[in-house]
Amino acid sequence: MTILPAADIYQRLNKLEIAYQVTQHKAVYTVADIDFEIPASAVKNLLLKGKGKNNPNYYLVVMPDSIQLDLKKLALFLGEKRLSFVSAEDLAEKFGLQLGAVGPLALPEKRGEGSSSIKILLHQDIPHNQKIGFHPNQMMRQ
Repeated sequence: MTILPAADIYQRLNKLEIAYQVTQHKAVYTVADIDFEIPASAVKNLLLKGKGKNNPNYYLVVMPDSIQLDLKKLALFLGEKRLSFVSAEDLAEKFGLQLGAVGPLALPEKRGEGSSSIKILLHQDIPHNQKIGFHPNQMMRQ
């Protein structure tokens, strides 16, 4: 799977006329590690997978950082037996990512690169009329 570098993401956002603001910061691995001002609503991105040896289902959950995810309730809602977090090893091997660098901009651009098995779930409490903070597939800008 090909992960776009930050410069390519910015170029694509410009082409699509999507406004964005870049915030330089130190590396952070979780929302709790953020010790600087974010000019947007803080969200967390959780990459989950359905439990089972041959289960191909992956879910990217984007939700307010203030909410605790109930994996059992979400699994029931999705019709999964269980859900678990994708391991650091699977993040690197299957998605080319490291812990702390999971987000919507990390998803494959084209179907056929694994995108059909990653479903995006946006929490209903994410503000629809405010900026949302995402990162360009890395924990800090280089």
